[in-house]
Amino acid sequence: MTTGYVCSVCGTPVTDLSAMSCSNCGVDFSKIGPAPIRAPQSSPTGDALAAQSGWRVPPEHEPSWSNRTWLRRHWRFALFLGLIGSVVAVYAFLFSIVFQMAAVPTQRINSDLSEASGGEILSVLPVPGLIAGGQLHFEFLLADNVSPTEAARLACQVVPAILARDGYAGTPFTLARIGGSELADSTTPCH
Repeated sequence: MTTGYVCSVCGTPVTDLSAMSCSNCGVDFSKIGPAPIRAPQSSPTGDALAAQSGWRVPPEHEPSWSNRTWLRRHWRFALFLGLIGSVVAVYAFLFSIVFQMAAVPTQRINSDLSEASGGEILSVLPVPGLIAGGQLHFEFLLADNVSPTEAARLACQVVPAILARDGYAGTPFTLARIGGSELADSTTPCH
């Protein structure tokens, strides 16, 4: 008759729970008690081995794989397409700004304004319509010695005439010093 216990040292089955020692090796059960019999462990196969090692069964073999939506099955592909689309959109935006700025004849406007202002307007910077709220905008850099009244005179008489002559009549503009302080713009009242 088996009791469900074996000797902790030699593994001999214990037939009497009241026994004080092992019948095979003589171990005193008051010091080292008998151990319960464990079911023999079979070698893990397939899914059990994958679960123990940390590997997963390929998702194609999971029963719920075919029941998932397309996006849940192919989310990596969708994420990749989204990233590629974002990069293309950023490059398209940058190229449109560059080509819009390249279309403006800044050298001709710059030389015309420098000559007409007597050297008070140093340079021109066209701000593309994508940045300036949808409309092309010019920023003119003034010399440090230009006063606000002189900047107002340039904004009323010189700049609109040159821009109209070069094909940019009515285009908004700003006259500012090197430090960035704005002295006049296309909305400056003219007397």
